[in-house]
Amino acid sequence: MDGSPNLAQAMVNMAYVLAALASISAAVFWFRADEAKRKAESAGKTPTLEWFSPAANATGIALGTAGLAFLASQFV
Repeated sequence: MDGSPNLAQAMVNMAYVLAALASISAAVFWFRADEAKRKAESAGKTPTLEWFSPAANATGIALGTAGLAFLASQFV
């Protein structure tokens, strides 16, 4: 890389931080989905998938961000 290596490394580090934040967000969504499922089951209702879609999306974003951060780190 012709630019400043410190800047490039800082950008890769920021990508890892974003991946960590996305994985925390995914964990919160999965926790909320599990809580909604347990509440529905305890009330005798059939659990719906309304909470699982955001959890799956957040998981995909976390994995994608981590993958891109790892790929970028190979070029720095």
